[in-house]
Amino acid sequence: MTTSDSYHFTNFHKLSSEYRQWLTAMGAVNTTVLAFVLILTEKSSAAAGSGHYATLISSLFAGMFTCFIGSLLMGEAGSVSKNKDASHLFMIASVNIHIAAILSFSSMMLLAIVHKNLLGGNNIPIVIFFMFLFIGLASLLWMISMILNAWRRINIPQVARKTLSILLLASAVAVAIIYLLIGLFLNGKTAFPIPFTLCALSSVASVIIFVIVSEFVMEKDQPSGLALPVSIMLYAVGVSLPLASVAWLAWGVI
Repeated sequence: MTTSDSYHFTNFHKLSSEYRQWLTAMGAVNTTVLAFVLILTEKSSAAAGSGHYATLISSLFAGMFTCFIGSLLMGEAGSVSKNKDASHLFMIASVNIHIAAILSFSSMMLLAIVHKNLLGGNNIPIVIFFMFLFIGLASLLWMISMILNAWRRINIPQVARKTLSILLLASAVAVAIIYLLIGLFLNGKTAFPIPFTLCALSSVASVIIFVIVSEFVMEKDQPSGLALPVSIMLYAVGVSLPLASVAWLAWGVI
């Protein structure tokens, strides 16, 4: 499939609309579960006394935030006129799809752990953890596919591609370190779990790059320049870092 054919193969306007609805629904689920958890644990101090109760609440709050951001960005991505532009914006906004799915399974696992006495032990949390791993693998494969398709759209000589790839790799490492430092700082001040801070930071970064690309590059018909490579880099970090950190947290609690 050529680069031009890929735009006709997928209708990113429709895809953005569908995922906007999915993110809205997931946000409603997180809100409902959070409300029930707070109400039920108010009546039962045993669950509230669990060491993972606060982590569960943090996961649900992070999920609500990510779904809210993602649904807004998907609505904007689906409103642009060109499918080529929609595919670029969809890639940026889809960071929140990955994070929402990750946080959904982490919340399910933590909920099962908090109420493991009612569920008869750790069997269900372990099953959910392995489901999370399969979803994580699918997420990585989707991420790689999106990156490869976007990378083909960068029209520069082969030699320049090698230099650009090295620069983007170095930038990705730098961004990941910055994210981790912010996570460590906030964890020290608020005890908010670092993995969920990384999820929130990735969502915030997606908003920033989305606005820059849509309002200052596409809206004014400016040459894309480094907009697509930077988007690819932030997309890769925004998916892989939250996935790895939440998987690490999940492994530590089961």
